[in-house]
Order: sequence, then C-alpha cells, then structure tokens
Amino acid sequence: MEGSCVLGGGFPAAQWPPKSVPRKTVESIPIKTFRTELLALKAAGLNLTTLRYLLYSAPGALAVEGVVARLGALRRLTGSADEVETVDLWVRAPALMTMSEADLRERLEAVEAVMGKEGRSAAYVRDLVRLHPGVLAARPEALDWRLALLREAGGAVRSWRQELAGAAPRRLGALLTAPKRSLLRLKYTVERGSAPLGMAAIIRWSDAEWAARQPDFAAWEADFLALEAAEAALDAERLSEWALLPLT
Repeated sequence: MEGSCVLGGGFPAAQWPPKSVPRKTVESIPIKTFRTELLALKAAGLNLTTLRYLLYSAPGALAVEGVVARLGALRRLTGSADEVETVDLWVRAPALMTMSEADLRERLEAVEAVMGKEGRSAAYVRDLVRLHPGVLAARPEALDWRLALLREAGGAVRSWRQELAGAAPRRLGALLTAPKRSLLRLKYTVERGSAPLGMAAIIRWSDAEWAARQPDFAAWEADFLALEAAEAALDAERLSEWALLPLT
C-alpha cells in the first residue's frame, strides 16, 4: 500500500512484486530505500509511466544510489528519446545501472574510438548503443577481441567483408553482443574453407542446430579454448618475470 500512496491511486500495488523479476532481487531492496527512491523519482519529475516501467522492469535500480542522476546521465550520453527508453537500456544491460556518469562517458568514448577506426560516425555509435546497450556495458578489451575476430573473418570471406562494411547498427550490434562460442563459429567456418551463409545467419542458430550441422565444432572449440588459455597463462608468466626484474 505504501507504493500506492507514493505513486497515486493508479499504482496497482497488488501486482507487486512483478512475476518477471526474481523474488530475491525484490527482497534485496530495503523498504526504506524503496520508499526514499520512489519519492526522489517522483520529486525529480518522472511521470507515472516511467515510474511504473522502472518498478516493474528494473526494480533492482531502486537499490542503487542516485537512480535519478544515473538515469539522467545515461539518457544524455546515449541520446535516448525519453526516460522510458533509458530505463529499457538498464533492463537489457543491467551493468549500466551502477556505472557513474564518468564511467559511462569513458566507455562511450572507448566505443566511439574503436568504431571510429572502422569508419563509423558518432551518430552511428549512439544508435548502436541504444539498440544494443550490451556494447556499452562490455569491457573495452572484450569489445576489441570481438571486433578483431569479425575483421579476421570478414577479411577471409568477401561476402562477409561486404556484410560488415554495410552493417546497420542493429546488425553489427547483434554480432558484437553474440555469445563468444557463437562468434567462434565464424572462425571455425573460415578455417574449414566454407562460408555458404552470412555472418548474422550463422550466429543466429541455436547450439543444437549448429551441432547438428557441424558435429566437429565442439572438438575444435575445445582445442581453441585450451590453446587460448595456455597463451594467456604464458603471457601472465612473462609479465611476472618482467615485474621481478631489477629497476637498475
């Protein structure tokens, strides 16, 4: 009933918590925080539609300090049309909830820098992160790895190179946020010397469908990941050796 008092008589308190949200997420929000943040959001001028969407789609945000400021910062940096669209970015990339404005700006600048090398404009990047906010939430090194793999695969197959060059933000974002093992299908396909389908089509297959079409992929993937882990361990060992060298 407290929620009804804060949001007005139109708030369907009986439907709280929403079935789509894990109960442990809702229970982790202190009642005091819940009430305080609701009042802060209302005082900030967010309309009832935005408040309801926030509560029912991203209630975990109420446990984060400074919800109003974070929401405003994300909206400004991404150029979202309104608060509801901005909350939707949180829904699809929860890691963005806890990022400060400085962190968000740093991530956005990193995405702009790496995409600029691909010939993409700042406007393209804004569309990209709104359509696929996971790109903004990704660590820069993870994004670099994914782009490098796409460039490598595209460089080996002419039709893929054209697909990448002409990819709209929605399609490129789908490639950049695909699971790692789905992206590895592209590398596998190139090594096998056959690319009958587009990149986007290949990553859309479910694991079961892909396994049925490419039964040798599982063994190839295991070997690839083992080699990758060994190389990472060797790099770490080399760094440790450098750290132990005397400064004189």
